[in-house]
Amino acid sequence: MTLLHHLSLPVRDLDRSRAFYRDVIGLTERPRPGFSSPGAWFTVGDRQMHLAVNPNGTFRARPVVDPIDTHQAFRVADVDAEVGRIAALGYRPVAFRGAGLSRTDDDLMCISVDRGSPAGFLQAFLLDPDWHIVELNDAPLAP
Repeated sequence: MTLLHHLSLPVRDLDRSRAFYRDVIGLTERPRPGFSSPGAWFTVGDRQMHLAVNPNGTFRARPVVDPIDTHQAFRVADVDAEVGRIAALGYRPVAFRGAGLSRTDDDLMCISVDRGSPAGFLQAFLLDPDWHIVELNDAPLAP
């Protein structure tokens, strides 16, 4: 095995998820082959992230941010700047409460920053429209 090629997430509403990953997370959409099912592909550095419409896919049962559960992490240059940019889109910064940061259906517009992570770098967490956990971090680049 040499490297990770892509990450794929099931989504229910392609337009809503496409807008989230483009406008909130800041990914660039890339061309996608003409598969029989709808989806979208994004560039993440020199890798890819794929969205695939699949109403029967694996989705979280509750809108809870649990940093030790399945999640995707995007490295950014400045977590605080990204949190500020995302807050300007209407997201509300909330205090980080560790595993189990609950969110309700009517409060999906929040983001939390873990300033005391044992990882040694800042981590911000939010949920996408299908409750997939998204982490933004400023982890050092590997040498």
